[in-house]
Amino acid sequence: MRKFQIILTIIVGAACLAIEASLVAGLVYALNIDPPYVVVIDAGHGGRDNGVSSDFLHEADINLEISRYIRDELQSRGIIVVMTRDDEHSLADGDEPNKKRADMKRRHDIIERAKPDLAISIHVNSFPRIPSVHGIQTFFHGESGQPFAEFIQKHINQTDLCDKDRIAMKGDYFILETAYPSVLIECGFLSNPSDHAKLSNIEYKQTLAKHLADSIMESLKSTTPIQRLTKWYNLG
Repeated sequence: MRKFQIILTIIVGAACLAIEASLVAGLVYALNIDPPYVVVIDAGHGGRDNGVSSDFLHEADINLEISRYIRDELQSRGIIVVMTRDDEHSLADGDEPNKKRADMKRRHDIIERAKPDLAISIHVNSFPRIPSVHGIQTFFHGESGQPFAEFIQKHINQTDLCDKDRIAMKGDYFILETAYPSVLIECGFLSNPSDHAKLSNIEYKQTLAKHLADSIMESLKSTTPIQRLTKWYNLG
């Protein structure tokens, strides 16, 4: 009889461990628990790496400015925001031989440590050979980032910031190669006169950031509370 009780206890214990995540997930619905969203914002380039430039405009500065506006918008809505950089400096140390690689590695590490619901990398493009090329374009790398990129692109297409429908595209970017949904957003082309003028205007960048924050919020709602709680408490 004693041996039977021990075996039964082991079986019940194993079963409890197997359904622990499901039980907690059920409590999410029962208690209306809404785990916090976590978003990483990566302002591309920085330090001596200005990115693309045109006249007095440098991509690194624009990326940081837009990223800060997005951060402020998301934080005002209760989102936990992690910035890969929040000043003009690079993430690489001064004595590292390949500063670009070191910088990108640190950005990647920040994303992995934050375990975000979504990571977005903000950039600006340039294509001087064809100055007519313009507009806002989203990119993804893995399957987890694709629905977010598509949602954000669709939202931007429906605003007055976009003059034609674009589709989210798959891109080969190291910053997107993470275990978490990641999206890269090219916010315009400095080589295009119209985009150049817009990206030098503070009000435009604030408006752009608000629309991006709106689209990020809406895309995050497609993630269920169970999925987020599972990630947050490492139950999955």
